[in-house]
Amino acid sequence: MKKMIYMAFILAMGSANGSLEKIDVFQGQWQEGWEGIDKKVEGDLSIFGEQGIFRSTSPYYGYATEQSFSFGSAGRPKPIEGSVFLGVNGDGNQSTFTFNQPVTRFGGYWAFTSCCASAPYITFEAYTASGELIDTLTYRHDEKKFGAMMQWVGFESSKAMGSVVLKSDFFVADALQIAP
Repeated sequence: MKKMIYMAFILAMGSANGSLEKIDVFQGQWQEGWEGIDKKVEGDLSIFGEQGIFRSTSPYYGYATEQSFSFGSAGRPKPIEGSVFLGVNGDGNQSTFTFNQPVTRFGGYWAFTSCCASAPYITFEAYTASGELIDTLTYRHDEKKFGAMMQWVGFESSKAMGSVVLKSDFFVADALQIAP
Protein backbone atom coordinates (compact mmCIF):
# COMPACT_ATOMS: atom_id res chain seq x y z
CA MET A 1 0.00 0.00 0.00
CA LYS A 2 1.41 3.35 -1.00
CA LYS A 3 1.73 5.97 1.65
CA MET A 4 0.02 9.15 0.58
CA ILE A 5 1.99 11.96 2.07
CA TYR A 6 1.34 15.29 0.52
CA MET A 7 3.79 18.08 -0.04
CA ALA A 8 2.96 21.41 1.54
CA PHE A 9 1.49 23.89 -0.89
CA ILE A 10 3.52 27.09 -0.70
CA LEU A 11 2.59 29.46 -3.46
CA ALA A 12 0.01 29.73 -6.21
CA MET A 13 0.63 32.69 -8.41
CA GLY A 14 -2.45 33.40 -10.48
CA SER A 15 -2.21 34.54 -14.05
CA ALA A 16 -4.65 35.93 -16.54
CA ASN A 17 -4.00 32.90 -18.75
CA GLY A 18 -5.50 30.23 -16.49
CA SER A 19 -4.96 28.51 -13.18
CA LEU A 20 -3.45 25.42 -11.59
CA GLU A 21 -5.10 23.70 -8.62
CA LYS A 22 -3.44 21.15 -6.35
CA ILE A 23 -5.10 17.72 -6.60
CA ASP A 24 -4.85 14.42 -4.76
CA VAL A 25 -3.38 11.25 -6.23
CA PHE A 26 -5.09 10.19 -9.45
CA GLN A 27 -4.71 7.34 -11.95
CA GLY A 28 -3.65 8.94 -15.22
CA GLN A 29 -4.32 7.72 -18.73
CA TRP A 30 -0.53 7.51 -19.12
CA GLN A 31 2.06 6.69 -16.45
CA GLU A 32 5.84 6.89 -16.22
CA GLY A 33 7.75 4.67 -13.80
CA TRP A 34 11.22 5.03 -15.42
CA GLU A 35 11.86 1.26 -15.45
CA GLY A 36 13.04 1.21 -19.08
CA ILE A 37 15.53 4.09 -19.10
CA ASP A 38 19.29 3.80 -19.31
CA LYS A 39 21.57 4.69 -16.42
CA LYS A 40 22.49 8.09 -17.89
CA VAL A 41 20.48 9.90 -20.53
CA GLU A 42 21.72 12.54 -22.93
CA GLY A 43 19.21 14.52 -24.96
CA ASP A 44 15.49 13.83 -25.18
CA LEU A 45 13.89 10.89 -23.41
CA SER A 46 10.59 9.43 -24.65
CA ILE A 47 8.17 9.07 -21.72
CA PHE A 48 4.55 8.15 -20.95
CA GLY A 49 4.53 5.34 -23.54
CA GLU A 50 5.80 7.71 -26.23
CA GLN A 51 3.12 10.27 -25.34
CA GLY A 52 5.73 12.82 -24.31
CA ILE A 53 9.35 13.91 -24.09
CA PHE A 54 11.49 14.70 -21.05
CA ARG A 55 14.59 16.89 -21.34
CA SER A 56 16.77 18.56 -18.75
CA THR A 57 19.45 21.23 -18.70
CA SER A 58 21.29 19.04 -16.20
CA PRO A 59 24.12 17.01 -17.74
CA TYR A 60 23.40 14.26 -15.21
CA TYR A 61 20.06 12.57 -15.27
CA GLY A 62 18.79 9.06 -15.73
CA TYR A 63 17.61 6.20 -13.65
CA ALA A 64 18.58 5.96 -10.05
CA THR A 65 18.23 3.33 -7.37
CA GLU A 66 18.16 3.60 -3.62
CA GLN A 67 21.86 2.62 -3.62
CA SER A 68 22.93 5.12 -6.32
CA PHE A 69 21.27 8.35 -5.17
CA SER A 70 21.60 10.10 -1.81
CA PHE A 71 20.41 13.35 -0.26
CA GLY A 72 23.22 13.27 2.31
CA SER A 73 21.94 13.51 5.87
CA ALA A 74 18.32 13.40 4.61
CA GLY A 75 18.88 9.82 3.45
CA ARG A 76 18.27 7.88 0.28
CA PRO A 77 15.05 8.14 -1.74
CA LYS A 78 13.17 4.90 -2.36
CA PRO A 79 11.17 4.12 -5.52
CA ILE A 80 7.39 4.35 -5.24
CA GLU A 81 6.91 1.56 -7.80
CA GLY A 82 9.37 -0.82 -9.39
CA SER A 83 13.07 -0.63 -8.57
CA VAL A 84 14.22 2.65 -10.18
CA PHE A 85 13.22 6.31 -10.32
CA LEU A 86 14.34 9.41 -12.18
CA GLY A 87 17.23 11.27 -10.58
CA VAL A 88 18.36 14.74 -11.74
CA ASN A 89 21.50 16.50 -10.48
CA GLY A 90 22.43 20.07 -11.29
CA ASP A 91 22.45 23.57 -9.84
CA GLY A 92 19.90 25.80 -11.56
CA ASN A 93 18.37 22.82 -13.33
CA GLN A 94 15.37 23.21 -15.61
CA SER A 95 13.54 20.08 -16.75
CA THR A 96 10.73 20.03 -19.30
CA PHE A 97 7.92 17.53 -19.80
CA THR A 98 6.38 18.06 -23.26
CA PHE A 99 3.18 16.21 -24.15
CA ASN A 100 2.21 14.94 -27.62
CA GLN A 101 -1.44 15.55 -26.75
CA PRO A 102 -2.46 18.34 -24.38
CA VAL A 103 -3.26 17.24 -20.81
CA THR A 104 -5.16 18.86 -17.95
CA ARG A 105 -3.72 16.75 -15.08
CA PHE A 106 -0.08 16.17 -14.14
CA GLY A 107 1.33 14.63 -11.00
CA GLY A 108 3.78 12.26 -9.40
CA TYR A 109 5.95 11.53 -6.40
CA TRP A 110 8.89 13.90 -5.84
CA ALA A 111 11.67 14.59 -3.36
CA PHE A 112 14.23 17.41 -3.31
CA THR A 113 17.28 18.22 -1.24
CA SER A 114 18.11 21.46 0.54
CA CYS A 115 21.75 21.40 -0.54
CA CYS A 116 21.44 24.26 -3.02
CA ALA A 117 20.02 27.73 -3.54
CA SER A 118 16.58 26.83 -4.92
CA ALA A 119 16.10 23.63 -2.94
CA PRO A 120 14.00 22.53 -1.08
CA TYR A 121 11.60 24.38 -3.37
CA ILE A 122 10.37 23.12 -6.69
CA THR A 123 8.55 25.29 -9.20
CA PHE A 124 6.17 23.96 -11.84
CA GLU A 125 5.33 26.22 -14.79
CA ALA A 126 2.49 25.02 -17.01
CA TYR A 127 2.32 26.11 -20.67
CA THR A 128 -0.19 25.70 -23.47
CA ALA A 129 0.89 23.85 -26.63
CA SER A 130 1.56 27.27 -28.21
CA GLY A 131 3.93 28.24 -25.36
CA GLU A 132 1.63 30.57 -23.42
CA LEU A 133 2.23 30.48 -19.64
CA ILE A 134 -0.89 29.17 -17.90
CA ASP A 135 0.21 29.44 -14.27
CA THR A 136 3.03 28.68 -11.82
CA LEU A 137 3.00 26.64 -8.61
CA THR A 138 5.84 26.36 -6.10
CA TYR A 139 6.05 23.63 -3.47
CA ARG A 140 8.36 23.19 -0.52
CA HIS A 141 9.73 19.81 0.53
CA ASP A 142 9.86 19.60 4.33
CA GLU A 143 13.18 17.75 4.60
CA LYS A 144 13.13 17.71 8.42
CA LYS A 145 9.77 15.97 8.43
CA PHE A 146 10.05 13.72 5.36
CA GLY A 147 13.80 13.33 4.73
CA ALA A 148 14.31 11.80 1.29
CA MET A 149 10.83 10.22 1.14
CA MET A 150 9.00 11.11 -2.07
CA GLN A 151 5.72 12.97 -1.68
CA TRP A 152 2.80 13.38 -4.07
CA VAL A 153 2.55 16.65 -5.97
CA GLY A 154 -0.19 16.91 -8.58
CA PHE A 155 -2.26 19.60 -10.18
CA GLU A 156 -5.09 20.22 -12.62
CA SER A 157 -5.05 23.06 -15.14
CA SER A 158 -7.98 25.19 -16.24
CA LYS A 159 -6.45 25.13 -19.75
CA ALA A 160 -4.89 22.22 -21.65
CA MET A 161 -1.14 21.94 -21.00
CA GLY A 162 1.34 21.29 -23.79
CA SER A 163 4.29 21.24 -21.41
CA VAL A 164 5.35 21.56 -17.79
CA VAL A 165 8.69 23.10 -16.86
CA LEU A 166 10.12 22.05 -13.51
CA LYS A 167 12.78 24.18 -11.79
CA SER A 168 14.76 22.58 -8.97
CA ASP A 169 18.43 21.82 -8.41
CA PHE A 170 18.49 18.18 -7.31
CA PHE A 171 15.35 16.05 -7.38
CA VAL A 172 13.99 12.55 -7.82
CA ALA A 173 10.63 11.52 -9.27
CA ASP A 174 8.59 8.36 -9.71
CA ALA A 175 5.10 7.12 -10.62
CA LEU A 176 4.23 10.15 -12.77
CA GLN A 177 0.68 10.45 -14.13
CA ILE A 178 -0.92 12.53 -16.90
CA ALA A 179 -4.53 12.71 -18.10
CA PRO A 180 -6.39 14.65 -20.82
